[in-house]
Amino acid sequence: MRTPEIPQFTLYGEVTPINPAEFLHIELIETRSRLYDWHIASHTHSGLFQVLFLLGGQVRAQIDSATWNCVGPTAITIHPSVVHGFEFSQEAHGFVLTIDQSVLFGAQAGMQDDIFSVLFLEPLAIDLASAPEVRQRIESLLGYLMTEF
Repeated sequence: MRTPEIPQFTLYGEVTPINPAEFLHIELIETRSRLYDWHIASHTHSGLFQVLFLLGGQVRAQIDSATWNCVGPTAITIHPSVVHGFEFSQEAHGFVLTIDQSVLFGAQAGMQDDIFSVLFLEPLAIDLASAPEVRQRIESLLGYLMTEF
C-alpha cells in the first residue's frame, strides 16, 4: 500500500516562497479555517514553526500519528517537520503565529539560555485554563501583534 504524500505549505494552502530573514505571520484561527470548512488537512511547513493559540472552542489535532482533543484556552507548538492537521469546532477562535526558524533562533545569538527551543523540541499542548492571567496576557500581546501586522 502506498502512503499518501503529505503536502508542504508556506501557510496552509499557499506554496509561494517567502523571505525567511523577515518572516513572521499572524492570523486568526477562524480566518483560514473558515475557508476550508474548519478542516485543515495534514501538512508540514519547511523551516516554519507554528504556535496555535486556541482561546475558545475545540480542536481535534492530528500531530504526527497522535490525535489530541483540546479545548481552549490551549497553546499547541508545532515543529516544521511535524505532520499536523486540525478539525476545529465552528466556535473555535484564537491566533496562529508562524515564525521562520531563522527569526526565532537568530534572535538568540549570544544568549546563554536557549529560552525558545524547549518549546519546539517536540509538539506540546499547553493548557492555559489554570492560568487566566497568562492567557489574558498572551491574548493581549497577540492582539497588539495582529494590529501591527
